[in-house]
Amino acid sequence: MKTYEISSFQEIDIALCFEEYMASGCFVLRGYDMSRDEQLSLMKSFGDITKWFPNNQRDSGHYTPYRENHSHTIDMRNLENATTGTDDILVVWHMEHIGFPNPAVGASWNMRTFTCSPNSGKTFFVDGIQLYQNLSQDDAEFLKKSLYVEQAHGAVDSNHPIYCPIKKHYLTGNEMVYMPPNTNIPYGDKLCCDQGRQWGEKERQRFETIMCKIANTIKYDASVQFEHRWQQYDVVFADLSRLYHAVTGGFSSEERIFDGIFAHALEGDMFLVMR
Repeated sequence: MKTYEISSFQEIDIALCFEEYMASGCFVLRGYDMSRDEQLSLMKSFGDITKWFPNNQRDSGHYTPYRENHSHTIDMRNLENATTGTDDILVVWHMEHIGFPNPAVGASWNMRTFTCSPNSGKTFFVDGIQLYQNLSQDDAEFLKKSLYVEQAHGAVDSNHPIYCPIKKHYLTGNEMVYMPPNTNIPYGDKLCCDQGRQWGEKERQRFETIMCKIANTIKYDASVQFEHRWQQYDVVFADLSRLYHAVTGGFSSEERIFDGIFAHALEGDMFLVMR
């Protein structure tokens, strides 16, 4: 992940930024106080290349702006009497909107307020493409044939999302690991291979062993993680279709506030509508 120092909006080299975006899934713009209108304009220009919405070809308004200070997560931790220091995970490892029909495939995060310690509120990333490349050939082929029902959202039913934990990147076609990085929930009662055959216990155990190993790699293996230490006015572009991420604590909700914009691969269906 590279950081590009800029002093004006006109200095942004979109082609150079896109090259890094494709290489690592992430880049940082630093040193310029970017307005929300400029942030959206940059998202649209990037969308012309990535084919996401928003873009300049179809100004449909289909994107998701938001402001985030992680107050809900901080409040929940306070209720649990759980302290999160600068190196403790506050926002748990996740990939955005797995199971939704039109998930966010990209985002820009524009840090408007950052008055906490520079060691606080770090964002860590893991690349799902690298995770796939690190799998053994046998495990990769096994997961490609696997389907499972995610139970994190409630009881399994006929409308519940069914995943294959290996998918192709929507833009490049590169294969990647695509799964909730959870080790503490069951992986569903409807595990099956691609022919629709119900799995036996041996296959189920193998699936859960591989998935838990991947989840632990995401959470604890520093060799696959990379981090961003924020400064005020940093703007980060992240490929949310391939990057897992987490945020460390050590800040209050008044000390770290950013404006985010989610981009989507499809026009029309809102990402919060389940299948």
